Amino acid sequence: MFSWPIFFARLVGMATAIWSALLFLSMSRSLLTVCSRCLPRRGGSFWFTFLDCHKDLHIESDKALCFYSAVHILGHTIGTVPGVLQKDVSQLNEILGCAQDDPPYADKPMNFTEAAFLTMSGLTGVLLTLVLVALALTSQPKFRALRFEIFSKIHTVGIVTWPILLFLHDSQGWVGISIPLVLVVCGLPILLYVSARLDQLLRYYLNSVSCVQLCARGLEKPKLKAPWCNWSSRAQGACGVGRGTPLSLA
Repeated sequence: MFSWPIFFARLVGMATAIWSALLFLSMSRSLLTVCSRCLPRRGGSFWFTFLDCHKDLHIESDKALCFYSAVHILGHTIGTVPGVLQKDVSQLNEILGCAQDDPPYADKPMNFTEAAFLTMSGLTGVLLTLVLVALALTSQPKFRALRFEIFSKIHTVGIVTWPILLFLHDSQGWVGISIPLVLVVCGLPILLYVSARLDQLLRYYLNSVSCVQLCARGLEKPKLKAPWCNWSSRAQGACGVGRGTPLSLA
């Protein structure tokens, strides 16, 4: 009914979900920290190097998402949409309405524009594409260096909207256990990333992070006290200074 391109569209759709999961895993600092503490003694340097490459994994995951998304769009454009437009409602519901109380189609799309912009899968697909294009353009090294604030804000919005739109986009593709496939593949990685971000926010707003701004020209000796929670011998600190500023830490 939908011809052979549907197989490629569904296959790369699964690949897109897997790469989305890897994308969020590469941003989960808590997971990376736990993995670094549980590394085997044998070959430890290799695994440390692998974990240090999480930024490269993040970049390559983004590139893979762009490629597989393009193939996914092409497969549905030349396979699924023409099949929906050529068949009547009863034939569509006979194939797509299994294990559902209400049939997916009461009134099917009449043309390509309605299929792409007036259906849940089509509309969320367009929004996902816009989010991916915005992230890809603003993540270029030159743009990131010149307009880092814009890059950071768009990245934050994209990270929040991507899993939501992906869930809605896949809400038509059930796996037989009452939840979308994307939730099965990406649920745990997204949960790990969200927990890491919540931990960072709690440490910041509960005064576990100390921010000191020094404006004097002479020697300064800042005094930082240990936070009341999440403190260990492996805790890290960051110090930002201007170019050409002498700095000595004792």
